[in-house]
Amino acid sequence: MKHNFYDSKKILYMLISILILIQFGAFYVQIYSNRKIAKETVSEELTLGAHVFYRLLESRHQHLKQTAEVLVRDYGFVESVAIAGSDALTIESMLKNHGERASATLVILSDTSKSIIAAVPANLDLASQSFITGLNQQSALHFASVTIVEGDQRREQLFHIVNSAVRAPNHIADLTMGYDIGADFMNDLHDLTDMDFFFISKQGDAWITHASTLPASLVNSFVGRFKPSEIKTNIEISAEKDKFMMLAVPISAVNGQDIFVVVAKPLSKAMKAYQRSEQFLGYLLTTTIFLSMVAIYFVTKKMVFPLSQQANIDNLTGLGNRRVFLMVFNRALQNLQKSGTPFALLLLDLNRFKHINDTLGHDVGDLVLKTTAERLKQTLRTSDSVMRFGGDEFAILIENCSEETVCAIAEKISHAIAMPISAPTGDLSIYGSIGIAMAPKNGRDIETLIKKSDKAMYVSKTENISYWCYQEQDNTIVAAALF
Repeated sequence: MKHNFYDSKKILYMLISILILIQFGAFYVQIYSNRKIAKETVSEELTLGAHVFYRLLESRHQHLKQTAEVLVRDYGFVESVAIAGSDALTIESMLKNHGERASATLVILSDTSKSIIAAVPANLDLASQSFITGLNQQSALHFASVTIVEGDQRREQLFHIVNSAVRAPNHIADLTMGYDIGADFMNDLHDLTDMDFFFISKQGDAWITHASTLPASLVNSFVGRFKPSEIKTNIEISAEKDKFMMLAVPISAVNGQDIFVVVAKPLSKAMKAYQRSEQFLGYLLTTTIFLSMVAIYFVTKKMVFPLSQQANIDNLTGLGNRRVFLMVFNRALQNLQKSGTPFALLLLDLNRFKHINDTLGHDVGDLVLKTTAERLKQTLRTSDSVMRFGGDEFAILIENCSEETVCAIAEKISHAIAMPISAPTGDLSIYGSIGIAMAPKNGRDIETLIKKSDKAMYVSKTENISYWCYQEQDNTIVAAALF
């Protein structure tokens, strides 16, 4: 009959569990720290990317501004504008030629009353005079979202613009030049900074994406979360296999248009430096846990279990001792309280054992005890528990049984014990007295049940019968015998 001694192992397993939790905690802290450092690094890089973007734009702005200033000071150009007058086709052709030479994709000439004289490309929707006024007033770094008509379709195109006054020598017109923010410009930005960019503007309640190096799904995810009040605040967007950190910064626009450039970078690029160390830590953690489990096994097998055996097992009979009895009894009480499972406590005393021990010697007495213990283990069910209670007394605990079943088991025990024992001095016959107390019928606590099973055992001994189930009148019988 095997006993499980939980207390000693519980402490060991708890300590190992704490060790493993500490290891996992340290691993998690390391990963969290790496993620935090990576995010801080990406955040700094986004800010740096925004500065690089502004520097690049400023450089191109100065180039475009200088080109426009050279053009409006060109005598041939000024004379053509002054002479051409209302000849829009001639001026448009001239603007196209000058625009191509300056690599400008937008060239608009308007008079001092803010009316369009000519524009390239010709399919611009510039009906709003206030929009032209806004264009003409810009001298610093500005952008404008311009509507382009293509058949029945209309789309918004973002332009980087500069404005210069045409004088002959008085102010006779305004020249606006610009280049579109398209794929070529975005690719240049990406190659220069190793970051992704996209431009968005708000038209009414809707956001429009003008150019992007990122998939539309990521841009839409950002737009769905972005609020203009969150400018210069990092926003984290999840992709299928990565996470992007994005930083939106406003850019100066015509007539108060809301236009933003968004700088983005995936966290995976910043995490590459930490992935190898995290992988190593993961291997180290797995190895440490494995070694801890091996250590648990050998420590339990070589040290804890033997010590537990010494503390809980009777060395002579191999049965559990009184400490084990208390553990098993408390477990049975818990089962009774939780699920109402009844149990029986049997106390067995060997008759004539003291006489045999005194007359035939301790070796024979030890043989009787060991033989009795072995017969008890063979007779009882695997679910039953038998312990040496002390001296020549044994305690048996039987769970989930009726009184009739317990009596049948007690009868089998009596027959098993009564079988002759082969000793060096000859065959010995010994008999046992068994007292039975039922729970919850006779009590619900250890003190009451031990007391009543002991009284029942006394009745069995005095009446010279194999076993006795405790009855309430047994108190009177015992009291009478004492007097």
